[in-house]
Amino acid sequence: MTIWTILLALLLLSLLVMFHELGHYTVGRLFKFAIKEFSIGMGPKILYKRSKKTGIVYSLRAFPIGGMCEFGEDDTEGQSLDNPNHFDNKAWWKRALVLVAGAFMNFIIAFVLAVALLGIYGQYDQSQIQISAVDTGSPAAAAGVKQGDVLVSINGVEINGDASLDSGLQMKKDEASVVVDRDGELVTLNFQGLYNEEKGKNFMGVGIGAKHIDHNFFGAVAAAPKYCVNMIKQVYQSLWMLVSGSASLNEAAGPAGILMMMGEYIPQGLEVVLIILVMISVNLGVINLLPLPALDGGRLVLVVIEGITKKRLPKSVEAIVHFVGFALLLLLIIVLTYNDIASCIRR
Repeated sequence: MTIWTILLALLLLSLLVMFHELGHYTVGRLFKFAIKEFSIGMGPKILYKRSKKTGIVYSLRAFPIGGMCEFGEDDTEGQSLDNPNHFDNKAWWKRALVLVAGAFMNFIIAFVLAVALLGIYGQYDQSQIQISAVDTGSPAAAAGVKQGDVLVSINGVEINGDASLDSGLQMKKDEASVVVDRDGELVTLNFQGLYNEEKGKNFMGVGIGAKHIDHNFFGAVAAAPKYCVNMIKQVYQSLWMLVSGSASLNEAAGPAGILMMMGEYIPQGLEVVLIILVMISVNLGVINLLPLPALDGGRLVLVVIEGITKKRLPKSVEAIVHFVGFALLLLLIIVLTYNDIASCIRR
């Protein structure tokens, strides 16, 4: 991990955050929201230009860390509440769509990156077990198993992973009827002499692995949604493990940890980088939609409640809710960053 890989990781991470803000901006412009500023990066402005037509300030800031789309919803000076295009004066469902748009953009970017990943490198289907090697003199060799065969069933048990393979193989001692997919044709193979005294169970004598699937462009487009959905499921499973206590907060990574992880994996090549970018983009989308104050999801909850009840929380109460949420979020980031740095020092 070098300073250049860290800088590249920071740039890539910033692009994902910038696309998130671009989602808010795009939908805001679509519904003619008054927008104060759209910036790339954070910190002091280096370059900026104010649009004469819209009054929006477009800026480039000093630190390449994400970006910002400021609607001025908390500013009653620069954006008068009498302005029909002020954030607070727009219909609740339009505000809701603006809030959702950031996460939606992250999911779109994840999809595009997944199409590139699957189209270039293909994917491994963990539900399909493929023979990668056949041991000389093994029961598999005697039965006629060939490298590249895909296991379909063993003793009538459909193979959809390692667990089903073992349960099917141990169903009958010393013998098995195995169906394989060989170049699109189903072939039945009869095994004898499977029982291995040393191992104390049936043993085929093969090397196995998940089946690798190559995709053309249209195949990659078709496979990308499922790939992203599986990533989303993994994020929710990880969050549930943290909430339920089955995983420690020490196992979670903060911004510094994500940056260091990206810096370590970038030298491994484009395939690994694409996998990580899809994962982070999905994470940004999911985390931002959590119904927690200071996040888009927390603000979305208040807007939806307003739409249902036709009543809005007083501005002062809403400000306190978001302030407390932001303080807790900042505290969490500090704790995670401390853990990230401590973990880095221990290596």
